[in-house]
Amino acid sequence: EHVVSCQTYEGGFGGEPFSEAHGGYTFCALGALHIVSKDCGFASLSECGVDTVALEEWLVMRQMGYEGGFNGRSNKLADGCYTFWVGSAIAILDLDRVPPYNGNDVREKRFDAGVYSVVPDDLHVQRLYPDEEKLHSALVVDNHDNEDDDDDDDGENNDDYDDQDKDGSLTFDQQLLQRYVLLCAQDVNGGLRDKPSKSRDFYHSCYNLSGLSVSQHVLSNCDNGDDGVNDDINAVLYQQEEKNIIGATHPVYNIRIERVRSMIRNFHNPTN
Repeated sequence: EHVVSCQTYEGGFGGEPFSEAHGGYTFCALGALHIVSKDCGFASLSECGVDTVALEEWLVMRQMGYEGGFNGRSNKLADGCYTFWVGSAIAILDLDRVPPYNGNDVREKRFDAGVYSVVPDDLHVQRLYPDEEKLHSALVVDNHDNEDDDDDDDGENNDDYDDQDKDGSLTFDQQLLQRYVLLCAQDVNGGLRDKPSKSRDFYHSCYNLSGLSVSQHVLSNCDNGDDGVNDDINAVLYQQEEKNIIGATHPVYNIRIERVRSMIRNFHNPTN
């Protein structure tokens, strides 16, 4: 209740009720709700009481149209660290809307710790399959009650999804964001920074790279193997430069996917 009460009139979250919406606090709020909501019996952010429409509008407005990077508050400049804070917040919101499917033609919304599939595995981790047919079948199940859709409409929906696959399915321009990280936030002497004219530092190096991973891998329709890197290089990449691909990280925990799987194997209790 406290976290939800921190959502502001703008749509984002502040550090406390009635404070200014901020990209960092918005990520923390969504990450916290993502972790605790399942134990509270909530299946989505909306069920938690979050105004997801206002939240989405505020988040997508954080991407600067010219630079491509995110700012953290209204009327501020782009800052490389928000590549993660805002990028991952959008990823969490987008993942909250992945079509529900439990493998038995039964609708089941899983608001879980995993993110890469519409079909949960035996560890209850979700991972997105590279096979478009599998994902399409989940989309069909999600809409199977609507018998009025004609073949032409289905074709249009498929085309829209194919277009999303080409450039990624997150609700921001993933390639434009990556351009900011690679061309503006990267220091020629190594390390990453807030923006050109600023000094490189470990903080901005960490969160530029963390956000870069999210923009490359989350909902990219690629098969991230146990090592967290896709052998087929099917991630969303700026100008398709395969040398820029980095390991897949979890958008909530900001650690490598294989570490998340290892922790779930060790600590997950199926009876809970």
